[in-house]
Order: sequence, then C-alpha cells, then structure tokens
Amino acid sequence: NTILIKGRYNGQYYNQNLSISGFQYPLTIKRWATNEYELIIKGTGTTISTISIGPNTATIRIAGATISRASNPPAQSYLLGGGIRIYSSNSVIIEDCVIHNCRAWRGGGIHADQSSVQIVNSIMHNNTGVGDFTSLGGAIYGENSDITIEESILYDNARAISGQNILCEWSILMLGGFLDCNASTIIDDYSGGIMVDGPAAVFQKVVSQRLM
Repeated sequence: NTILIKGRYNGQYYNQNLSISGFQYPLTIKRWATNEYELIIKGTGTTISTISIGPNTATIRIAGATISRASNPPAQSYLLGGGIRIYSSNSVIIEDCVIHNCRAWRGGGIHADQSSVQIVNSIMHNNTGVGDFTSLGGAIYGENSDITIEESILYDNARAISGQNILCEWSILMLGGFLDCNASTIIDDYSGGIMVDGPAAVFQKVVSQRLM
C-alpha cells in the first residue's frame, strides 16, 4: 500500500499530526514524485509528535518528507519524539527525509522504543530538548531498539544553550538495543555526540563522531 502526498507551492506546509498504527501489511507514505514542490509536515500542539508510528507488525516507510513543528513543547514537557515517535514497531524506514527544528523531552528528532528503525539518506539538524536538564537525545533517543543510520547527515542537534545551561544532553542516546552507523556524517555539538548504553555499536565510514 502506498499513499502519495503532494507538496505545496512556495514553502506552504501541512499543519497537522499523523498517527500510523495497527498495520499488518506494508505501508509507504511519500511525496508525489511528479509534483515539484517540497512536502512539508509541521506538527501542531505541544503534547504530541508530528508523526506517531506504532504499534505495527508490518514495515512502515516514510519517504521524501520534511518533518518539523509549527509549535514546540515548553520546558518541563514530557513529550517523547518531537518529530517522530516510534514504538512497538517491527520495521520503520525513514528515507530521503529532513527532520529539523523539533523539540522534545526525549528524542528531539526521533524517539524509538522497542522498535527497529532505519534512517537512510536523510538529514537531521537543529533538533533539541525542552530546556530541562533531564532532556536527552537531541537528534535520536533509542530505548531497547535497533537503529541503523545510513548515508545520512546529523548536525547541530542538542547544541542549544541558554546562558550556561545546556538544554539537552547528547545528540544520540541509546539505552539498550543496537546502533549501526554507516557512511554517515555525525557532527558533535556542545553537549556531547553519541552515548550508547547497550550491547553494541558499529561505526563504518562515519565522517565525524564521538562515542562516550
């Protein structure tokens, strides 16, 4: 099953949130290729993710979209996944996407819990926490999940600073599960690069990374 969404003229965007759950057959949601305009989805509100995926037993693929937020959660919010929240999903593929300017308590860009996630040929930048010292994973927060980052670029995630206060710790934080980075660029920021507390992490042809 494939859902094609047209981009909108002159930077206009879809101001809404998407929920994808209960799928037992593969689903692809992507930009209509014959349409020349960028597909931009900006989540509304301050308590839910722009895109929420789960639970699903089938492969869910998001392709060719720019994912952001029209409004971000305030400090002391407990939002999981400002851009995309993924939970209890066997296979999720984020391909040819841009995820930027998203905030959350855990996982400014992506929060994954008990899921398998592939991020392919995508860009994540300027994603961060909510200003609480317990905010973790500006770009990605993974918990008991297997995450693969391939041919992608991550930069300026979790670097937001207010005075001397760091608004988020770590660009990527993994608690349990497996992290595999291949042929990607991951640029450190002020609050740390990559923290893995799990079975293993593999880095192949990664341009810039720091593992603590």
